[in-house]
Amino acid sequence: MSSLIEKLADAPEGEPPVLVHAAPQVLPFDGMLWSNLEKLCFRLARGDGEVVDAREYGVRGQADSGVDVYARTTDGSYIAYQCKHHKQFTPAVVSAAVTAFIEGTWADRAGRFVLYTTAD
Repeated sequence: MSSLIEKLADAPEGEPPVLVHAAPQVLPFDGMLWSNLEKLCFRLARGDGEVVDAREYGVRGQADSGVDVYARTTDGSYIAYQCKHHKQFTPAVVSAAVTAFIEGTWADRAGRFVLYTTAD
């Protein structure tokens, strides 16, 4: 009898079957509304450890100088953020976004330019 009890107390043999298959941990950017992408960009900017204040720049439809969100940092400098809702993000799109920023009013004020996109 003690032999049976000892056997039952032993650790299980072999590997248990996998009962749960986790889905990939990917945000559904392709289904995200443009306005929600901008909200996400704002929250990411605000969460940066050196940012003391972040704000949306302008209103929808207004020329934005290549900036959707801007933030002031602990040292008083600014970071400019552009949010692009694209399925394909080609070098030409990057170049156009950077050019719009450089030619806009924020290039002289911002020490850093961050470009967010929904593309892989």
